[in-house]
Amino acid sequence: MRFYKLVNEDGLEYYGSTTCKYLSSRLSVHKSQAKTKRSIGKCTSAKLFENDKKVKIILLMETDETDKQKLKDIERKFIEDNDCVNKIKIGLPYKDTKKNWLKKNPNYYRDYKIKNHSKTNGKKYYCECCKVEMLNTGKYRHFKTQGHKNNVNN
Repeated sequence: MRFYKLVNEDGLEYYGSTTCKYLSSRLSVHKSQAKTKRSIGKCTSAKLFENDKKVKIILLMETDETDKQKLKDIERKFIEDNDCVNKIKIGLPYKDTKKNWLKKNPNYYRDYKIKNHSKTNGKKYYCECCKVEMLNTGKYRHFKTQGHKNNVNN
């Protein structure tokens, strides 16, 4: 396993690991993923390639270790000890990663709710057959409920 870092002209860094024989082939994969139009599944290393910045790959360490957890721990150590664009802390359980993220972003859900609630403008929908009032955004979810289906059929 090889551990590497990507560095662009602005000094942004990304840390990763690979089993590729040549680091240049791993760099080309990062580069091609960054150029795709999709936002889903895009690696955070894409930030390094914005505005056609030149990016170089540097070998940090090579090991014959086979224990997956130890390899993840090594990579996580690189990520935690350095200022980088990596979002996911390798080797941490999802629950711990989310807790750490929530500590850094305590108002995220409150701000999200305020921002997106204004899109609906609080418009409400009243279902005649169920005698229930709800936000317009929940109308179609309500139509799928068993209770609504039973009321419509009766």
